[in-house]
Amino acid sequence: MDGIWTLTLAFSLPLARAAKKLSPKRPTASILGPHTMASACGVLGINFLFLVFGLVALHAQDWYQCRKWDSTDVSNVLTIGDNYETSVIFIVSGFQYIASAAAFNFGYTFRANWFKNYIFVFF
Repeated sequence: MDGIWTLTLAFSLPLARAAKKLSPKRPTASILGPHTMASACGVLGINFLFLVFGLVALHAQDWYQCRKWDSTDVSNVLTIGDNYETSVIFIVSGFQYIASAAAFNFGYTFRANWFKNYIFVFF
C-alpha cells in the first residue's frame, strides 16, 4: 500500500503546470539556499515530532506490550513484523507523505493551482 502512495504522488506532483501569469518575484535559485533548506528541514522536523508522538502514544496504552525477539531463532522472522509499531509508523508516515506532497504543491505563485493538476487530485 505504501508503494502505491509514494509512486502515485512522486509521479503526479511534478505534473503541475506553470502559472499563466508570472509572479513579480523570482523563485529561489539555490537548491541548498536558506529558504529551501529551512522549508525542507522544518517539514522534516514536524514529521519527526509527529512520528515520535505517535509512538509515545502507543507506548502509553495500557494494553500495549512490546514484543521481544531473540535472534537465535529466525523461523518467526515474518511474524515479528506484524506488530503495533509498524502499523503506527505506516499510518503516520503515509499521512505525512500525503501532507508533505500537498504542502509543497501549494507554490501557486509560480505554478498553476493545485486543483488543476488533475492526476495529483485524482490520486
